[in-house]
Amino acid sequence: QEVPDAKNYFEYWRELAVKRGFPGLHIIGDAPPPNLADCGLDGALYSGQRHLTRDVWQDPSPWEVLHSKSLKKVPYRQVMKHLLKPGGYKDGDYPVIIPNWDTTPRLGNDAMIFYDLDPDLFELHVEQTLAAVATRPFEENLVFIRAWNEWAEGNYLEPDLQFGDAYLKRLHRAVTRHD
Repeated sequence: QEVPDAKNYFEYWRELAVKRGFPGLHIIGDAPPPNLADCGLDGALYSGQRHLTRDVWQDPSPWEVLHSKSLKKVPYRQVMKHLLKPGGYKDGDYPVIIPNWDTTPRLGNDAMIFYDLDPDLFELHVEQTLAAVATRPFEENLVFIRAWNEWAEGNYLEPDLQFGDAYLKRLHRAVTRHD
């Protein structure tokens, strides 16, 4: 919906790729409509934080209710299992690894927050995600990370003051184990 006439738009880019000697393009959408073919997509990211049900979030504290705060909070350890797609990943589904999440800079009182994060839990999340797609053919075994430096959503992988480069080291260790 964000790309007018998406199906024809993507087809145009596929044609350009072939004219330039590429075998084509494999276009993946983020939060696309249910029928990917209708909008010309070959696949979709499964970003688990978009599919969390109300029962996952902690109830607001009395202070938050009193001050009209509608923050949605959950410990990272508790949310990890919900970041993987229930029933597994089918052809065209691509998992998303989420190192952290805190949208208060962008959304204020309507934010979603994963807290009690640490590099060891992140490594476990990476391992679970890689294991979920380990049987796929090499060409289809794509996993995405959200995100390298999305500081406005408290969603980043680059080194910080709290953990230094520990997240990057845990990512490397987990990926190396699955090679």
